[in-house]
Parts: sequence; C-alpha cells; structure tokens
Amino acid sequence: MKDDNDFVQFIVDQREKLGLPERNPATVFVQNLSGNINRVRRVRFAYDDDRNFSFVVKHVPEGGKLERYPEVSFPIDRLRFETIWNQTCRERVRDGEVRPPELLYHDEEFETLVFEDLGKLPSVATVLRTADAPGLLLEMLARFLGTFHGSTTDLKSIDNPSAAHNRPFVLTFPLEQPELIKQLWRRRSNDVIPSEQENDLLAHQQWFLKTYGTQVLPTLRNMEKSFKNCYPQCLTHGDLHGESFLILPEGGVAVLDAELCDSGTPAFDVGTVLAHVVAARMSSCETDLQSVVVLLEDFLNAYELALLHSLVLGGKTLKALRADCLRYTGAELIRRSIGAAPFPGIPPIAHSTVRALLAFAATLICHGNVSIAIDRVAKVGYR
Repeated sequence: MKDDNDFVQFIVDQREKLGLPERNPATVFVQNLSGNINRVRRVRFAYDDDRNFSFVVKHVPEGGKLERYPEVSFPIDRLRFETIWNQTCRERVRDGEVRPPELLYHDEEFETLVFEDLGKLPSVATVLRTADAPGLLLEMLARFLGTFHGSTTDLKSIDNPSAAHNRPFVLTFPLEQPELIKQLWRRRSNDVIPSEQENDLLAHQQWFLKTYGTQVLPTLRNMEKSFKNCYPQCLTHGDLHGESFLILPEGGVAVLDAELCDSGTPAFDVGTVLAHVVAARMSSCETDLQSVVVLLEDFLNAYELALLHSLVLGGKTLKALRADCLRYTGAELIRRSIGAAPFPGIPPIAHSTVRALLAFAATLICHGNVSIAIDRVAKVGYR
C-alpha cells in the first residue's frame, strides 16, 4: 500500500471483519501518521445516519524498507511481533492505567495491522515539556513497566530479527558508523534538515567522537552483545520514546508501536524512557539537570518496587540492573543527539545543552552512576 486510496480500499475489503455497514460512506477522511519505520494512516468513514468509524492502519513498506529511511530495510514480519507484544500486554497487565490500543485485525499476508483509533491525543513528550510537576505521570509509567517486565520473564524465546537489526543503530552505529549516520541525516525521505541544523549535528558528532568515543564504545559494544545474556530477561517493547505514549481522556496512558519488541534486558526499555524524560525536560522547561536527576531516581524507585512484586531479585542484582538502566539512558541520549533519528516530539535542543547531555550520557555509560555524571556535566559548564 503506497497511497491513501490503498489504505481506504484495504478497510473496505475488510468491511465485514471490522463491522462496517454494507453501503458506501458519505465521506472518507485519511490522515498520514507515518513515523520512522512503517506507513501509518488514520482512515475515517462517515455515514449519512451520523455514524462514524475510524481506524489506524499500519503497513510495512515493500521489501521491509523503513518509511523515513528507505535506504534501510528491516525484516518484513515486524508487525507480527507488535501483535505478540500487544496481546501479552493485555493479558498480563490488567490495572488499566497503561494499555495498548485494541488490535482489530492483523493481515499477515499483506503485513498490515488495524487498530482502534484513539483520536488526536497529547503525547507524554508534550506533557513532559510543559508540565510543572510530571512526577505522577512518570510514576504511572514506572509501575506499568515494572509490572510488565516482571510478568514476562518467562518469555525468553522471543527473537525479533527487526529488533536485532535495530540495536546497532541504537548503541554502536553513532560511534562506529559516523559516515552512515551522516548519510541518513541527508537522505531522510520525509524531512529536510536545515543546513544550520546539519552543521550543528556535525559539530556535536565530531566533538563527541573526539572527546568520549574511545571511552564509551567498548561498553556500548558489550551492551549490544549482552542484550539477551543478562539477568533478568523479559519481553521488552523496544522503542519507548515520548511519542509512543498518549494521554487518554480518562487519565490513563496508551502505549503504541511495539514492532521492535524482543526478549532481553529490561534496562533497554527503562533507559529509553529515562533518556526521553531528560531530553524533554531540558529542551523547554526552566529546570536544571539536578532536578531532572531527581525525576530519574524517583522513576527507578517506583519501577523497582513494581518489578519486585513479580520477581525476586537480590540487592546485588538490583543494583546492577539500575546501573544498566542508566547506561541505556546514556546510549539513547547519544543516539537521539548524534544518531540517525532525533528525539521525536521534542524541538531542537540548544547547542550548549546538547554538549552537556552528551557529557552526561558518556559518564552514565562508563559508570552507571548519576552522581558522577552530574559532576562531569559541571565541568563542561552546564548547571
């Protein structure tokens, strides 16, 4: 499916399965919601009797190409793993605070999913940028992750080739493949990076490689190799950035886009969330890094408490897991600052702040400790 008409026709063809009237709608509305990985459309049918039906349709581009980076291909069966994550989440997390959208139809032959349409809702990224006190929201997300991770430690056999294909982009490619990353900046199909922004990216990349590259790369390589060889293991979501969460009208949160789920270390998910908390707060809030660190520590405390309700961990293991969460926080900060994909839903971060976040990230990776990281940031002149 390449254009809007293809998405509309797909819904029409599945009319009976989706509970649509037999007659044709009076009007059809299509909105492009595509992200980095897949093609996504909102398709809404309105009928003369004032009934409306709206769906979100997700489709894998031909050959497994990424929607925004068509020169990169991932395995074409990635939506099958999103189905696994969605169903597992609904079965094992029943508190209702955080939930995935209802999966209405999965067509494996055409690599297409149809979800309930939750409507135009604010994302967690937006709330984190604007809220004075986002602690309750973050505690909710921490409880959800701890509960989900703790309840899926039996799912060690999930092996998602798309997630494995993506991990080098998250961990090592920003340092090992800087030329590839620069090509992806310049060849993104749906965006044009302003030359001024590209110059900043190049400057940040060169500075970080020269200042911290040799220090952090061995640890990043080890994180990549040990993703599936750590304790505990669970089912990870794989892409929990701020736009992956939508704030529901009733006060809960919807979690989206789990096509990169995989069994592995829970630190991956936790670190990804924390990196986006840091970036969102530092991008547009009048705050300092020390205040953000308090949010991170509160999140980790709530996460660990929820995790321990389902899983018995010794103090040594829990301490090691927290250090790994912080290392993955650092990796995601690097990936989104000088890697292929920028922070979704977050405006460009000030030049001096990016340098501070990169210094913070490097120290988290090397030491897995926020206090040491704060001291390092102070040395580059940031609050």
